Amino acid sequence: MASLSNFDTNAVLNTFDFSKFQSICDVGAGPGTLLKAILKKHPQIRGVIADLPQVIEQAEPCDFFQGVPRNHDLYIMKHVLHDWDDNKGIQILKTVKECSPSHAKLMLLEYVVPGSNITSSGKLFDLHMGIVNNGKERTEEEWKNMLVAGGWNYLGYENTKGIISVILASKD
Repeated sequence: MASLSNFDTNAVLNTFDFSKFQSICDVGAGPGTLLKAILKKHPQIRGVIADLPQVIEQAEPCDFFQGVPRNHDLYIMKHVLHDWDDNKGIQILKTVKECSPSHAKLMLLEYVVPGSNITSSGKLFDLHMGIVNNGKERTEEEWKNMLVAGGWNYLGYENTKGIISVILASKD
């Protein structure tokens, strides 16, 4: 899992320009591998790792069903929402929206499952997520619908050179 996470992190860093943000909150970040890599590349950015206190001692404690750190320009969730069904995912999105400023952007780093006739590792992950967590991988339309139901404006997605995609939304 760690090597896959590093591969995803490098793919995201090579796809997205984080330099336009002053502060980033990585929600459900675990050890914060992605945020630490972003801050290393862009030391002018302020960052917060937010997760349950039992997950990591260095994180700002939060339960994303109750609240997340406030007032950041960008909120990142990497492989968070695929753990949850649509209702719980929408609840998480609403919580992040309530805690974020009006100019905030949201970045989901997830698999975007392609059409039915296209081979994709995301389809295997979808099966796994359904069995293990009652979660799922989603198509672009499913991500868009979930974001809109959570109160966000869907901006689109971009594939990385890895296997995850950068899905963007805005509060305004």
